[in-house]
Amino acid sequence: MRRLSAGFAAGAAGLLLLLALPAAADITLVTHYRFANGDTLTRLSYYTSQRVRTTLPTGDEVIYNHKTDELVYVDHAKQRYWRGRRTLADSLLRPLRAERAQEVGDSLRTGTTDRWRDIFDALTDSVRLEKTNQSRKIAGYPTSEWVLTAGSYLRQERWIARSLDVPNYGPELQNVVISSVMDPLGRGLMRLVVQGREIEELPLAGRIEFTTLSQQGVVMWETLRVISTKVSDEVWAPPAGYQRWEPAGKADQK
Repeated sequence: MRRLSAGFAAGAAGLLLLLALPAAADITLVTHYRFANGDTLTRLSYYTSQRVRTTLPTGDEVIYNHKTDELVYVDHAKQRYWRGRRTLADSLLRPLRAERAQEVGDSLRTGTTDRWRDIFDALTDSVRLEKTNQSRKIAGYPTSEWVLTAGSYLRQERWIARSLDVPNYGPELQNVVISSVMDPLGRGLMRLVVQGREIEELPLAGRIEFTTLSQQGVVMWETLRVISTKVSDEVWAPPAGYQRWEPAGKADQK
């Protein structure tokens, strides 16, 4: 799978799933993604009252243990993972962003800072969130549509399953997902997504149309199945054969 250059869509999709986790019963979501570059992927995400494993559309995964506050960030493209305390994750993601920015070229360098700040400042007053009159069943669950817009730079449609009982882990994990977005304007748009959330139930489908400094496009995802059987302990481990990774100059964090 080809990695998306900006990563905003990946962060947005991942954050929507991380912000709403099933409360009591274990739940597995079989989700189909369509990326901005046209690639498609179907992957499983796992949720319990204390843990979550979800796939970002870049191919990266986040595995989080609420009880221990431990986070695993899996980079499938390079077959590596980082494991450590959630509060240390931003120190990982800064050099990871820099590494990926170097791979895609000069479009995200500091010369664009004033431009993206001006755009973001103008967008903060244009954010709108509303519930539409649209509803449909997804994977057997009734859902309602909510739409978030930010000028011409962002339109996000979410189909919310109100019948799924979900707590909000957003305050714990939102900074991790925001920090994973490479494009600085994309990170700003992600903050608007977070600030615009009013509904905490689980989104089962969505569509994000976005424009950042380095990329524009559409990403879509939809849940194909909701499985309510117990999640196996094996799903919380990083993939076999992957190497544990620490950014250069960082001590190994247990």
